[in-house]
Amino acid sequence: MFGSETVQVKVSKTLQIFHLHKGVLSFYSKYFDAALNGRFKEAKLLVLELATESVSTFEHSVTWLYARQLPTSGPLRNRYQTLCELWAFADRREVPMLMNATVNGIRDETARTWQVPDTTLHFVYEATVPTAHLKRLIVMLLSRHGGSSMLRADLHERWPEEAVWEMLCAVTKLKEETNMALSKEGLKVMDMCEYHSHEDSVKCAKFGERAEAMKSFDGAR
Repeated sequence: MFGSETVQVKVSKTLQIFHLHKGVLSFYSKYFDAALNGRFKEAKLLVLELATESVSTFEHSVTWLYARQLPTSGPLRNRYQTLCELWAFADRREVPMLMNATVNGIRDETARTWQVPDTTLHFVYEATVPTAHLKRLIVMLLSRHGGSSMLRADLHERWPEEAVWEMLCAVTKLKEETNMALSKEGLKVMDMCEYHSHEDSVKCAKFGERAEAMKSFDGAR
């Protein structure tokens, strides 16, 4: 499907080399498609340099591109950080399917562990634009799950000032809704479409089998 032509991708300041299929990169990413199939020198040389990207994040992106697997090892705090970094990479390099996969991954980690990704706030607010779906997702999870733990005195040091304000706005808005609480089971089957990246007028397919899939997810715990 993707052909056998390969591209040399040099990553990070160390220019670590990866050999990847041109068809895979072009299929998933508008950024890579434009670079490899346009009039840029990269298209002629089949060499890309991503000097500002992290090797580990790029490795995780390659694993997803070829195997559709997200990183699942290490402490939870590190997993949340890795998923957020992967989302930011996919945003920069225009890989919407990977952005959506990481959104689902953050949702699933939160539902599985019932811990919120508050340790990622500084990175998320520094690495994304104000309207980023990832930012809205993290604010939603914290505002609907955090509870009284969000009132700890040290949060003003650990959270960006902008995050505190947006959390306050989110909680105030939730008070006007009839069902403010977020349950573990509800989160497992929550529709993430509003936090996904799609082309105009495109929406996620409605999948009634989501609840059934989550049963096997729980059984594997």
